[in-house]
Amino acid sequence: MKKGDGLFIMLLPMASMLLNRDIFNVRIPFFGYTSLFMVMFFMSMPLFLIRLMKNRKIAVGKRTLQVAFSLICMAGVVLLSIAINSLTGTLINYSTAIDSFISYTIFFLVFFFTVKTVSESNLTDEYYRVWLFITLIVNLIGMAQILALQGIPFFESRFIWENMKLGTGRIASTFRWQGMLVAFLGLVLPSITSNIIISKNTVGKLYYIINLMLGIAVLLFTGSRTSLLVIPLSIAPILLSIKNKKAIKAVSVSIMGLFLLGIYLVRLDNNAIKRVFGMHSTGNGIMQRMVYGGATGRQWIWSQAFKYWETAPLFGIGANQLFEYIGMHPHSSYIQVLTEQGLSGFIIFLILIISIIGVCLQLWKNGSNNAINLRGKGLALGLVNFLLYQFSASAVNYHFVYLFIALCVLYCEKYSVSREQHTKE
Repeated sequence: MKKGDGLFIMLLPMASMLLNRDIFNVRIPFFGYTSLFMVMFFMSMPLFLIRLMKNRKIAVGKRTLQVAFSLICMAGVVLLSIAINSLTGTLINYSTAIDSFISYTIFFLVFFFTVKTVSESNLTDEYYRVWLFITLIVNLIGMAQILALQGIPFFESRFIWENMKLGTGRIASTFRWQGMLVAFLGLVLPSITSNIIISKNTVGKLYYIINLMLGIAVLLFTGSRTSLLVIPLSIAPILLSIKNKKAIKAVSVSIMGLFLLGIYLVRLDNNAIKRVFGMHSTGNGIMQRMVYGGATGRQWIWSQAFKYWETAPLFGIGANQLFEYIGMHPHSSYIQVLTEQGLSGFIIFLILIISIIGVCLQLWKNGSNNAINLRGKGLALGLVNFLLYQFSASAVNYHFVYLFIALCVLYCEKYSVSREQHTKE
């Protein structure tokens, strides 16, 4: 066990999710301001490279290679799109385009570095618990921001932060903006819910029930309509355990708690919650109000994106260039990749999605042990939430997503191996 490697591996998700705000950015000579996550990542890279030099055998599983290959191919197709658009003179902003290539390269390194180090150090379960701990901190800070918005003096003086949209009462907890918080909770809340069923004592079950209810409240107070995409699967492990006689009390308390929380939140005269349910947006149709954000919201952005894609269908208009053309972000990872990297990039992106779906399927049937199986289902549902979230938001550039995919691959490979060994015995 290399203590330095293990320490950095545990600190990377904390830097990515708990220290995500702009105020934690660090100024580096020649590079300007960068996130604390990037600083931690570059500090950890020498340790990883030293380990590779000492042990050149890259022993990783099939799922790891599939995801890693997809990510490095995405970096390659982004670079190809940049080169072609540079030759045709249609690339508007070279800096933001190159940033995308660098990002995918870093995602590949972060994913591969995390999987290899945690696997070799046998820290998969500890890494899983780090994510649960981070979720608690994010939820508590989100709750503190909610209380600050209610005008409670202690919280109002300490938790009105720059990442909140005070006009509509929208919180973002430890993240730069609301969408990142929704994406994060969509990933982790199914695991929180599965642990309600797994916990063996009453205190543990109540702890996870409270954590889940905090997470749902925080989701709605983001004011983001995409919350509606991730909430159903976030509570799905409870519904999957309804027939489990041993879990009947936990299931009943959870359902009752969520029901009462729902009634309380809906009755609140809060602009953020009203926005989630489409009461503060334009457009007449229910889908326009709840998902698209009105006739001038996502629908307009996506229609413009397709128009620009038609001008360069094979290699796209260049990474991060749609914003340069229309002044708005794509609000869909799928449309973003198709428009900016063209069909060539979209095919590679689909390969990445298929790899993630493969991880989901293996997690779903992992382990004969009930606890392992339920944890696997929680992680799988988190990945499905991520795939759904990307239909109406762009999450391909969120660092923590690839750290979570690494967690899922680690859990998948560790316990599928355990199951195979158990079968042989």
